[in-house]
Amino acid sequence: MNLNLENIEIMSFDQLMQSAQTAHLEGQHDEALCFRLAAYDSAVESPFNKGRAGRDVAASLDRIGLTEPAVQWADEAYGVHDELVQSTTTDLVSAQEARKKKAKTEQEKSSVSDTTTDTIVKDPRDERSKNEDSTIALKNKVQEAIRERAASGMYVGSLALRQAINMEQAKEPHEEHSNKALKYLRGAITDINEYERYHRGTIDQYRINMTGRVALAEGLYGEKSMGIKLGLSQLALAPVSENAGIAPFILHMPFPDRWKARAKAAARGAGAIGATLLSYRPARGLALRVADRVL
Repeated sequence: MNLNLENIEIMSFDQLMQSAQTAHLEGQHDEALCFRLAAYDSAVESPFNKGRAGRDVAASLDRIGLTEPAVQWADEAYGVHDELVQSTTTDLVSAQEARKKKAKTEQEKSSVSDTTTDTIVKDPRDERSKNEDSTIALKNKVQEAIRERAASGMYVGSLALRQAINMEQAKEPHEEHSNKALKYLRGAITDINEYERYHRGTIDQYRINMTGRVALAEGLYGEKSMGIKLGLSQLALAPVSENAGIAPFILHMPFPDRWKARAKAAARGAGAIGATLLSYRPARGLALRVADRVL
């Protein structure tokens, strides 16, 4: 794949993200990083996209081996999406309160109006329909932000988990990183649960991406029974990974790469189960190696 800097300057955000994904799948992580940095710079007016691009920058840096910068970018992406969840939730609550206040005012006016006067009255159902459409649009924005916060939290937690594993292998204190991993990965599962409930149980690609990672964190540093349960869930989810029917937000992935992703998802589920079962001493060293390999 040839990187054309002149093209980068005129490419749209979606084009940059697509090119970055192509480079990433081909193992050209330096080129993927260039596209993702350009996408980040182009998203200054969209916190939603800025967080997405920032998270992908972290992924490229991690693949290149620059762990500390990757952590910083992932933390920033999570912060952007967390703030977006808060702001959109505030907008939704404000709109709902304004709607209630307006309905109460209109009801009071109606109760004191002269019912004998011939007037043209607007059908209240029209106004109600407009308000409902506006509320639904705001709810959708909140859920989209929650979905992206889930993905960013997953990546923050995954990086912290790898750091914890590597530090434990080196016989160094790891509690700060293992606790961070559990916090963010559990938060990611909570967010994706809420998103899927809103969409009536539709399986989301981000759930497939995170379930095995959460299983590894639980198996090594949290609740082992949950590690087994989530590992089994990951195995069940793997066959539908990167299916456009359940992941409308994902960029197109070539068929061979889709099957590789499914195989990797299955390996992560099996690895999580194995790491959990081996996590007791004296086999814990092997559990850490398994986890590090499939993470």
